Amino acid sequence: MKFSRLLFFILTLFSLYTFNNKAGAQTVKLNDKISFSINHVTVSDALEALTRITGTTFSYNPDQVHATRNVKVDMRDRTLIEVLDAILGPAKFGYRLMGNQVIIYRNTVDGEEEVINPDVNGADLIKESGVLKKPQVNNPAQKPDTVYLLKEVHDTIRVTDVVVKTDTIIEKVVTPVSRGEIFRVVLAKEMTADYKFDIGFTAGFLQPVAIFNAPGSYSMKLDQFRKSYSDKSFSATLGLDVRLSKRKWTAGTGVYFTTFGQKLDYTYDQQEGGFFHKDTLDPYYTLNEGDTTWYYIVDSTYVPIDNKLYNYKINNHIKYFEIPLILQRNWGFRSMLFFVRGGIIPGLFLGSVGQQILAEENGVISLKEIEAKSVVLSYTAGVGAAFPLGRKAIFNTSLYYRNHVSSIYKEFPIETRFSAIGFSAGLIYKLY
Repeated sequence: MKFSRLLFFILTLFSLYTFNNKAGAQTVKLNDKISFSINHVTVSDALEALTRITGTTFSYNPDQVHATRNVKVDMRDRTLIEVLDAILGPAKFGYRLMGNQVIIYRNTVDGEEEVINPDVNGADLIKESGVLKKPQVNNPAQKPDTVYLLKEVHDTIRVTDVVVKTDTIIEKVVTPVSRGEIFRVVLAKEMTADYKFDIGFTAGFLQPVAIFNAPGSYSMKLDQFRKSYSDKSFSATLGLDVRLSKRKWTAGTGVYFTTFGQKLDYTYDQQEGGFFHKDTLDPYYTLNEGDTTWYYIVDSTYVPIDNKLYNYKINNHIKYFEIPLILQRNWGFRSMLFFVRGGIIPGLFLGSVGQQILAEENGVISLKEIEAKSVVLSYTAGVGAAFPLGRKAIFNTSLYYRNHVSSIYKEFPIETRFSAIGFSAGLIYKLY
């Protein structure tokens, strides 16, 4: 019995020391409601994350808790017990508070908590209906579970639940972190094997350049086109994105409205005059032997040669409804993502406003009189970055290049394509 008393004395001192060290710490209540969310992490890491949120440490027997099992939890305004049950899985566990520490233990089949204490003779005691008794052990060399829970009350000292292991005390101690670190989102950790959907909107500005080509017979006219058009007009794109991600890849599409602007500054000389203009001033007739003869007084005026200067300054706009098909490769850096992307953009022609230089002669023609292709393809490539704005929102920005594959007109002899540098920014909402 001396050994038993000595062990009890040591446990009592250990409890007093723990009580004194944690007396000033915040005491958590098992019925306190919290919000907790983790995605595919081990039970051990989940308990560590829960420690960061509550400031409470969790102790357990590794022989009873499958600490390497992956779990996923997303709970709002639930008690600490409910969160722990979701992390630990279907097995029945009990919980005891010891200062600022929660002891996790497995319940017996009949629901009675298993409490074990070593005896001086090497045998063990188990708790049955609140009474410590020796277990029935067929083989004296075998020992029951080596985790012990003691509960004793003295006159002035109350020894609360103590976890003792014959070889090691298992306890995870994590320093509490700031609120900002608790809610910090690392996008690189979300690049998992699960499919993830998100939606968002994007707005961007384009700096287009019109590219003209023509057969050799139109070489002089081609020079006029290249000198007369500039990119000093407004060009932009606005649309809705739908994306699907898995691991380091993202496939995206959406619906966009895009307008390509260009400024026409066209000047030419045209020579007029250099001919005689005849006018009839007054007709009359005479009778000659019974016949009537008509006579005309005619005035002829010379119109001198005159050079006239014509100038057209017009902002053209060509509009498309586009459905981009994009593939994106992602790399994580700290909490951000960097990516490269590329794809094709089918564009449905919506209409145009402005004027175009005539291909056969001097002068201009309305863009509405030129037959445009109903669908024109573009290819695109670019780079960008994504920044988390919270648990659900992402700010996305990119710099890219795009170019029409063919002319935007059907029969017009001067081929016209748009090449553009674009900058876009958008907000993405995660649906996972």
